[in-house]
Amino acid sequence: MLHQSVEPLTDNVWVFFGMTVVISLSGVMTPGPVFAATIAKGYNDMRAGVKIALGHGLVEFPLMALIAFSLGYVFENDSVKLAIGLIGGALMVYLGVNMIRSRGSIVEGEKEYIPYGSFTTGALTTSANPYFFIW
Repeated sequence: MLHQSVEPLTDNVWVFFGMTVVISLSGVMTPGPVFAATIAKGYNDMRAGVKIALGHGLVEFPLMALIAFSLGYVFENDSVKLAIGLIGGALMVYLGVNMIRSRGSIVEGEKEYIPYGSFTTGALTTSANPYFFIW
């Protein structure tokens, strides 16, 4: 059998860039609690998207640093996965139920159904979203 040395994909900066774009799009294009919160907050605050993105970054950048420094094994622990799944699932149910209950008042602009500011909402919906950690 002929043995060829195979260059790792991340050695080529363009391949790495392409993989980053495709993987990022798979997360961005998936509707979830961050998307729902952005829509809900956007009714009352035209800067809600920026604030939610900053809250998202508050969670994502330290996580990327942890993974880059070889601490990704923490997220392979079954207890950590279970905790993320339970907390994230509960948050998604909570947001969904509140959105259904408040659907008339959201459209009419009567009240805000998410009791936190946009920045906090971005951080909470990101950190408690099980899909985020799977992604």
